[in-house]
Amino acid sequence: DATRADAAALDGGARDAAVEAYAGPPYTVELEPMGAVRFERPPRRFACFHCAEADMATALGVADRLVAMVHPDQMVDNTRLFYRQIPGLAVDFSGVANLVGLLGADVERFLSLDVDVVLMDPNVPIHYFRFKPSDVERIERRVAPFFGHFVRFARGSGWPTQYPQRSLYDVFGKVAEVFRRTARYDAIRAMHDGMLADIGARLPAVEKRPRVLVVSGASDPARGKFHILTLDGTAPPHGGNQVKHFHDLGVRDAAKGVTTGEWGQVDAEGIAALAPDALVVTWTWDKPADDFAARYVDPLKAHPLLSTLPAIKEGRVFSQGSLEQGPLVNLFHTELLATQLYPELFGAPPARGEVPSKPLFDRARLGDVIAGRAR
Repeated sequence: DATRADAAALDGGARDAAVEAYAGPPYTVELEPMGAVRFERPPRRFACFHCAEADMATALGVADRLVAMVHPDQMVDNTRLFYRQIPGLAVDFSGVANLVGLLGADVERFLSLDVDVVLMDPNVPIHYFRFKPSDVERIERRVAPFFGHFVRFARGSGWPTQYPQRSLYDVFGKVAEVFRRTARYDAIRAMHDGMLADIGARLPAVEKRPRVLVVSGASDPARGKFHILTLDGTAPPHGGNQVKHFHDLGVRDAAKGVTTGEWGQVDAEGIAALAPDALVVTWTWDKPADDFAARYVDPLKAHPLLSTLPAIKEGRVFSQGSLEQGPLVNLFHTELLATQLYPELFGAPPARGEVPSKPLFDRARLGDVIAGRAR
């Protein structure tokens, strides 16, 4: 295998030039469930599963090598809401092909890819797209190896195979090895750890923190239907990387131990019984503020039972973004949540797509790291 020093030496300069100039030996990168995957050189073109993997690639400065993914429009949203705040970062996902068509994903769409790696857990197409294991093997033979590890939430018993659950940064580090961009990974990891240390030093004692209820944007308050995301658990949609920022802020889960229906469904009475101090609605940060208020806040205020809850009475109903978060989006999500829950400590929450009054991480340095100008 190439050494970490070899990888760091490739971390500067123009992206394409670095790839073309690579003269090192073939190398392998190990990650469950694939095991050791061999690469002749850093991938020049790649496809990926979703925003988490595409966000990792953006952080490593290789987003321009992405040719196909599931729902690339969500990366266009990430650019509008987050990436444009990073000086010097110019990314354009408008030309990235969608791996999922009107009839879903199909094997032929994958077989038509011209890529060097598919950043996707090989169990994803089996579990979500209903591919056969032999289909995955055929794609690897004819196109490129799969390399990925599903981290969004805890994998249930229905997952094709079982293996230890890795963290976002575990997988991010492995993807950095694939692209020989470990210096960028190290620098972003240091920024992440520094921000969390700074936030943690200012947070109140656990017993003084608000009890937060996290619900999906698929909830419909006007009809009294909600989908709860508990922060811990063993079955989807619980736990995992999708709630990393809640864990990192030590949030007290108002839904801890609650029994729900399929995919966390509860009714208005179930929400009222939890009496949260704050309510966070995920998958809504891409919507205009007025739309968010009309769909979620106003119906809650008008509800005869829910309007009496502390979260509603005190105006603590907050919007959050996509749960498909990689390292960059996670930085923004963590900062946003800190300002929403503790504006007296971290400043007022920012408007959509804007920098908060008291940023919790250095956007200019982040841009330099992504571009390879800083370590």
